[in-house]
Amino acid sequence: MTHKLSLHVEMEAAREKVKTGEWKLRKYTNRKSKVWETFAEIMKDDDQSAGFVMCTSCDAVYTFDSHKPGTTNMAMVEKEALSEVLKSAVHDNGGVAITTDMWTDDFNRRSYTALTCHYITEDWKLASRVMCTVEFDCTLPKTAINIHEQINEQLCSYGISFDQVVLVSDQGSNIKAAQKNYHWIPCAAHVLNTILKHTFSGSDIEEVTKMTDACKGIVKYLKKASASTALPHGLVQECETRWNSKIDMLKSVSKQYREINELLESRGQSERMEGIYQNTLTTVIDFLEPFKKASEELRERTTRHCI
Repeated sequence: MTHKLSLHVEMEAAREKVKTGEWKLRKYTNRKSKVWETFAEIMKDDDQSAGFVMCTSCDAVYTFDSHKPGTTNMAMVEKEALSEVLKSAVHDNGGVAITTDMWTDDFNRRSYTALTCHYITEDWKLASRVMCTVEFDCTLPKTAINIHEQINEQLCSYGISFDQVVLVSDQGSNIKAAQKNYHWIPCAAHVLNTILKHTFSGSDIEEVTKMTDACKGIVKYLKKASASTALPHGLVQECETRWNSKIDMLKSVSKQYREINELLESRGQSERMEGIYQNTLTTVIDFLEPFKKASEELRERTTRHCI
């Protein structure tokens, strides 16, 4: 603790000397890492490295060993600092929530896991920090055990464990099972999306399903034929993995219903409008609006508090 306090004092002193002009900043233009686009090394008055770098955007100071290539040691210092913050949050500031997600780079066929921590600062502000984005071993199946081991390894590297945090993820069976013995809650935005997915797959709303499918067909046809440019507004296509794209698509059709009808008729494609009625469009849009508002509010809260 004494060493860390001393280091903090040295960092503050280095920042002050840069501000007063006693020490200078040296920018690197030949380094590969893009980190150097926003960082500069602090140089003493004898043109020797002070052992620190400064962010030219926010004046944050980090330790840096100029004899080591790359920026790994900068990342390690930042990780150690975040580790101390998380330990403090776990024990003193109400705890830490960890959101996690997995995805696959379809081009390179590589899978990744990301962890983001959320905690309350000492001045009672919600903060969010990306802890890591790590590649999932492609030789291993994505079982609950393997996912659990990877997440646990990353948490331990920060000095915290599964039983000290609240875990949040989507409701995928494997990632859910990986956290089942701990304090896990589903992502609220994913829950809303799942509700709508099951709602529109029901057999009792076949008329609505046919209408949304017809709208998707029209949007696809007009975009592919480059005919959508003749409309006063753009058309939005529904995408299963993009939240709120269904209501956005229906709105884009509804607000130019007459123009789309006329355009299709001029191209001999008027039958594509069969089953699409303005009043039904309005009813479905009104039903979806509260879900869109709720998911956007959730996303806005997350974005607003990210640092």
